[in-house]
Amino acid sequence: MKLLSALFILAILSGCLRLNGTMSVKEHLVYKDHNRAEVVLAGEYKARATVKGQDKIAIYLESDYEKKQITLKFPQGTILPRNNGDFSVSNTQLNQPFSVAGKFLTETTYSDVVEAQESCQFYEGTVCDTFAYGPSYPNRCRPVYVRGERDVKFRKVTTVKNLNFTLTQEGQDKAAFTGKDVDEAKEYLFVGPCML
Repeated sequence: MKLLSALFILAILSGCLRLNGTMSVKEHLVYKDHNRAEVVLAGEYKARATVKGQDKIAIYLESDYEKKQITLKFPQGTILPRNNGDFSVSNTQLNQPFSVAGKFLTETTYSDVVEAQESCQFYEGTVCDTFAYGPSYPNRCRPVYVRGERDVKFRKVTTVKNLNFTLTQEGQDKAAFTGKDVDEAKEYLFVGPCML
């Protein structure tokens, strides 16, 4: 059980986290893309922030008239919070003309416990064909599974991750991102045997 928990945590830490939301650009925002200067025009954008690993956020912006991608590469050794926590990085550390400051907030809610029956299947054995296909073909075998039902108790867990950050340049807020990711899962409290 500890191994499964460790693998689950490792998968979360090493995977991507995608948060959908909006980005409000108050004034034209200049940023670097592969050492080339690019500009995001002032306006409201549909946005997605993808947290990649521990030290990178890719921001995808889309409006009626343009699509842009801004990559925030944090200094080596930076560990972005994934649940609750603040972060702040200067423009020199980002190698961008703006600084970033933001906050992750995670809210988890649990439903009432539900008792139900779920379908299941269990291995009954192996069935092999009784006729031969010739000297170069062995008999073919396949597993046989039987469908049944089992008693379960579970509750639904809803996790909402919120990310808010502001891009500032020369002491003024240039843009603000607000986004969230909603994940729903069942947490099983009891799983009975599979019965016919």
